[in-house]
Amino acid sequence: MDPVESAKKTAAVMAVDRHVQNDFRIGIGSGSTVVYAVQRLAERVKEEGLKVVCVPTSFQARQLIVENNLPLTDLEITPQLDICIDGADEADFSLCLIKGGGGCLLQEKVVASAANQFVVIADYRKKSVRLGQQWTKGVPVEVVGMAYRPVMAAIERVLGGKAVLRQAKAKAVSVGGKAVLRQAKAKAVSVGRKAVLRQAKAKAVSERGRAVLKQARACLFTLNLFPSSYSPLSSSCTPDFPRACVLLFATFLSSVPSLSTYFPPPIRPSSPCTPEFPRACVLQGPVVTDNGNLLLDWHFEGEQDWHSVNVTLKMIPGVVETGLFVDMAGIAYFGMADGSVSEVKAR
Repeated sequence: MDPVESAKKTAAVMAVDRHVQNDFRIGIGSGSTVVYAVQRLAERVKEEGLKVVCVPTSFQARQLIVENNLPLTDLEITPQLDICIDGADEADFSLCLIKGGGGCLLQEKVVASAANQFVVIADYRKKSVRLGQQWTKGVPVEVVGMAYRPVMAAIERVLGGKAVLRQAKAKAVSVGGKAVLRQAKAKAVSVGRKAVLRQAKAKAVSERGRAVLKQARACLFTLNLFPSSYSPLSSSCTPDFPRACVLLFATFLSSVPSLSTYFPPPIRPSSPCTPEFPRACVLQGPVVTDNGNLLLDWHFEGEQDWHSVNVTLKMIPGVVETGLFVDMAGIAYFGMADGSVSEVKAR
């Protein structure tokens, strides 16, 4: 196993073994390290007969719970949790965290705040003395879509640095005559006359002429569902890929008319359909969270008082939540390169 993956697994297994008990209500975080925690939890349930229920923090977390045959619940049914186990993009010496690199920060913070204990699991790359040493992509800030520009201006005016709107990143290529969309190990391909998206064992197929997938990373719409403003996109795809064009997003769109909200006129197809690439068009745009909001990444300068920064950010109208988890984590397990685990308790 890759050293980094081995470090993730070691930390996750130790956290589950030390902290999970019978009849626990568990918040399941998001990200690659959490995969190992869920797998270990499933092993203990099978081997020891543990009775647990799990609350997800994202679409990915929900899929992990279901795929590992663990009991699924939510905060409406189970508003108080015994423990939440989640990863982090970076943690400093006092366990102040930056989270939200995967876009799940709001639900992650809500679930963590509902738990009696918040346990962090990560590999050695996420451990820092101060925030910004390892994680260089800024502090994620979830914002209401219509307010992102005023919020960006307010952040830069009050806190300095640079706030940028997070964009979805992907590329589509032709592989053996198939149109493949690659993003976070996801791909959309033409299978017969069906448009299929494969990711986390999920797929979208054409049903009664409509190809629709609602899930966390992408969605497919049949050509005739595109609004007229995108007719050049759909018509150019029609001859060789008649059933669907791929519309890249970080989450699903609840209705086609809302496309105009998230795709202002300056955004154009990143890879126009050409004779060399006839099978699909990819339209890139901003990342949209599971909650239908946009994400900003604030690139800060120098050392910060993170408690003060967190409060300041949340007071800006239009800000939904921040990726700063201050005074929330009780303990963190960092899997190290040598196979050991570094345990850090909150100060």
